[in-house]
Amino acid sequence: MKIRSLIRVRLTRFFPSDRYIKNRCSGADGVLIDFEKKEDKVDDYKLSSFHRLKNSKFSLPKLLVDPVTTNSNQWIPRLIEEKSVDGVAMRNFTDDVISLDNEIFTMIWDTREQRITHSIISYHRINDCDIMWNSSIRTAVQDSLEHDIQPLAARTLRFRDYETAVQEFEILRQIGFTGAVIRNPNLIEMTNEIFEK
Repeated sequence: MKIRSLIRVRLTRFFPSDRYIKNRCSGADGVLIDFEKKEDKVDDYKLSSFHRLKNSKFSLPKLLVDPVTTNSNQWIPRLIEEKSVDGVAMRNFTDDVISLDNEIFTMIWDTREQRITHSIISYHRINDCDIMWNSSIRTAVQDSLEHDIQPLAARTLRFRDYETAVQEFEILRQIGFTGAVIRNPNLIEMTNEIFEK
């Protein structure tokens, strides 16, 4: 599954989720749906909103789910068995809080291929020096590519402006990223164009 733009979303409680995804994310290759299960809240609306997606008459992007946890989540087995789910995000947390892997990696398990197909590599901001061979981000990207895993960039901070996003995505493409995880639907078209090159 080729992904250039993966947009992170939270399904709404009151607005029809399929219409919400169609209106905001129709140009994206995929949507990464936040499925965090909070212990102190009844979040069942997330499941019911998701069921509306799988029965939608609209043409929607690929549906990927993110349980946002490394602990047991009662929804995870149900989500993995869903035929409409194209992938499940798995977080890589270890007891070693200094470990680079602990901070930057989330993997996507492709439910059809039955393997990890994408890595989501988080970063704060990027500049030209990260193109150099000694960059830890570049190393993570190269390791992903060597294992036939598509690396997706995920910026932890908001972009200051559109021009900054364009410049950064050009650098990310040069480093070897094949796509990006974004939060702003206004960046979908630009993201697709840059990572299509």
